[in-house]
Amino acid sequence: MLFLNYISDLWDDHVETYRKRYRGDEACIRRRLEPERFVMPEGASFRELYEQRNEPNIGELINIVLEDIEDRNRAKLEGVFRNIAFNSEANLGRTKDCNRRLKNLLEDFAKPALDLRPSRVTGGIIGECRGRGGDRHRRGPAGDRQDRDRVVGGAGPDAVVSEGVGDLRCAGERKKNHSERKTLDGRCASRCTETREQQDPEAH
Repeated sequence: MLFLNYISDLWDDHVETYRKRYRGDEACIRRRLEPERFVMPEGASFRELYEQRNEPNIGELINIVLEDIEDRNRAKLEGVFRNIAFNSEANLGRTKDCNRRLKNLLEDFAKPALDLRPSRVTGGIIGECRGRGGDRHRRGPAGDRQDRDRVVGGAGPDAVVSEGVGDLRCAGERKKNHSERKTLDGRCASRCTETREQQDPEAH
């Protein structure tokens, strides 16, 4: 869930930045988003999932979102979410208990303190938040700790670590992607300028 929250905030932050930069030109925005490390499928963001937190099949909906993200980013995330089931009675209890735990989990990650947009925070986001989560587990009541362990798949810290796998796989690609983004950014700026000149030749 931390990983989903992170890539959703990252995507939303970049979309907002490019929308301002290219004055709402959707074609330029789409081109600029192409080299993103993780592409967010439509309808699969954390915020959209949060809006469905009261649905009776919320566990299944989380599974579908993770599958969609894995399919869209198969080169980086293939197999990462394969063994994660948020509607498992073995890990999360009966449907009523499962829904309660998942709703609480979504509400926890929707709090302003876990707004992970790059424009707001810096540093090793996943590692830092995982550390804070560990502190909360140690301090919190036993019941809360058990609920949270169940939510991450019943595997304790190993399940939490798996949330950052996709990010770790991409570490070696960051330098290359940065160069590609700069090139694409220049192309988009040039195309957007040409488009504005064609639409309003007298202004130039």
